[in-house]
Amino acid sequence: MNHQTAYQDFTARFKLLISKNPHLITTTLSNIFTMRLIGNKTHGDLAEIAIAEFINQYMYDFKSVHAGKDL
Repeated sequence: MNHQTAYQDFTARFKLLISKNPHLITTTLSNIFTMRLIGNKTHGDLAEIAIAEFINQYMYDFKSVHAGKDL
């Protein structure tokens, strides 16, 4: 499987997951931006971690690693 095919597979499955369970991404994004409202700076880092964990938790055929945690 090449990179383009893998990306297309991921986006198709992500769209399917969100269409069937829109509350999952809504809750995830709400949590990210609520933290921003109460004073934490995201700089994208909080969003990156949240989306990586979202993929690991709900998209069982895919694995996401937040590179900032490992470096």
